[in-house]
Amino acid sequence: MSMDHSFSSYLNQLENSDPAPGRLAMFDLDRTLVAGYSFHAFIFERARQGLVTTRGLAGHLRQFVEYGLQRIEFNQLLQQVAVDMQGMATAEVMDFARQVFKKHLQASLYREARQLVEAHRRLGHRLVMVTSATRFQAQPVADFLGFDDVFCTELGARGGRLTGRLRGKPCFGEGKANAGRRVARRNGQSLRDAWFYTDSADDLALLDIVGQPVVVNAQPQLATLASERDWPTLKFHSRRALNVEGAIRSSMVCQGLIGSAVAGAATYARTLSPVQARNRMTSMLGDMCSAFAGLELEVDGWQFLEAARPAVFIFNHQSYMDAVILAQLLRHDVTAFCKQELWNNPVIGPYMRASGAIFVDRHNPAAARAHMRSAADVIRAGRSVAIAPEGTRSSTEALGPFERGAFVLARKMEVPIVPVVLHNSGDILPKGKFCINPATVRVTVLPPANLHGCSRQDFMARIGGLEQNYRDALVG
Repeated sequence: MSMDHSFSSYLNQLENSDPAPGRLAMFDLDRTLVAGYSFHAFIFERARQGLVTTRGLAGHLRQFVEYGLQRIEFNQLLQQVAVDMQGMATAEVMDFARQVFKKHLQASLYREARQLVEAHRRLGHRLVMVTSATRFQAQPVADFLGFDDVFCTELGARGGRLTGRLRGKPCFGEGKANAGRRVARRNGQSLRDAWFYTDSADDLALLDIVGQPVVVNAQPQLATLASERDWPTLKFHSRRALNVEGAIRSSMVCQGLIGSAVAGAATYARTLSPVQARNRMTSMLGDMCSAFAGLELEVDGWQFLEAARPAVFIFNHQSYMDAVILAQLLRHDVTAFCKQELWNNPVIGPYMRASGAIFVDRHNPAAARAHMRSAADVIRAGRSVAIAPEGTRSSTEALGPFERGAFVLARKMEVPIVPVVLHNSGDILPKGKFCINPATVRVTVLPPANLHGCSRQDFMARIGGLEQNYRDALVG
């Protein structure tokens, strides 16, 4: 494989290489598969649940600072982690770890890393995580991504409880190289045919003995070495750890939300037209908040957005920023469905009420008919509706099963369904995150589809076909 440092080019070369069953593809965890450091998510969640005192939290922070200043060794840092967890039941800690993954780390997984993992899987390679993190940090990530093996730092346990000591040496430095040698022997493979992806110069011992060293999100020392040795160097942009720029952009988007509401109020005061006021709010929301967020759109199928109105627009829901994307795309005469919980949100709630949004109580199926009657009234008035047929946000690009409400509405009102496929809107503001990450979002708008005038059996078949078309476009 030639040394091309563009991620898309690297991925394309990898995907077009010859299958080689059994070859090892090894990945570090922190800053390679997930943005930032997984341990921070554990500390945050323990503090949020009141499982750690203020003094204990300060102690953890002090240890990380001392390690960063090279006043303590990494094994000392890990040993202190083991001491802090002494006496805990291993099963309970693993349950907690899975909670942390679902609440925090799943949304922090780099989309590019998932693409690499899938490319190696399709080529028949054996996926191995080699990380200095503990089993509790690594295993939920490995399970979700479908890794075959995990080599990590193990905490000692006896009788189902943690002993407060490490089991063996940490999987760090030369320990990672030894882990690579063990997995190669175990699987009858050569490290000269293996890949290893990592961000840190601490992993040079393993980088030096694999045939395909790849540097990801390189820390400065490793970036310099990678340049000298002409190693492929990849930069992932789909996720970022907590940062000042992201926090500022999030604040600016909130200001943009307020600004678009003020513009709508001014339009109403001038025209006394709720329709014009809401259209002004929608267009301003799309333009202003996109600029503040650093959001760019690459759209295939622009012409289908205006081909037939009113319509039922469906979209896959990955981020709160989807509302901004849809506002920029649809711009006028559209009413959105949103979850009932947003009614009381101090920023979003008043805006959505002013925009005429339909609030859906997902926990009260009996209210569905009332929601559909409201949507039908919107369409009779000549406005379109926007609905996420999955019913909730996803933490990844994977598409959830469609609920039928949007399709029943389109059939009843004899208006078309227009599928809007958001390929990577989760890159801007993943579920559970608060800092906005500037991104270019790919959008595919599929041709309008009519569902009225068909039998019930044909109706269900058409829904299935639409969902499959949507899935095909999403992976395309």
